[in-house]
Amino acid sequence: NINKLLNYSDKRFLNKNYQELIKKYKKLSYKDECVMVFTNEVALPYFFKKPTCSKYFLMYVATPIKIQENIIQDLKITIPEYLIYKSDIDIYGHSGNRLKLLDSYINEQYSFYKKLDYWQVYKKK
Repeated sequence: NINKLLNYSDKRFLNKNYQELIKKYKKLSYKDECVMVFTNEVALPYFFKKPTCSKYFLMYVATPIKIQENIIQDLKITIPEYLIYKSDIDIYGHSGNRLKLLDSYINEQYSFYKKLDYWQVYKKK
């Protein structure tokens, strides 16, 4: 029944690790108006209940230089204080291995802040 499905809690769709990440990251980034996830876990912004900081939120297909430049411009405008930089459980690997320009920008503007279980969180310098 579609009505029943629509009324399920988000927790029903997430394992305990993701539930903890969402709880901790929401608390940490409560002042940020958008979320930047540099992993390939594209559902995270939905569960954080925040818009993405760029319309280019699917990192797996963001390899063209022009798209990376557009993401950088978006980050210069939205300036999130925190971002999710890396995930140990991202099955596609770290986005920085493919998105060199964007990875370089992030590492110039942000630095490691803390690890939330499987996820590295970076904070604006």
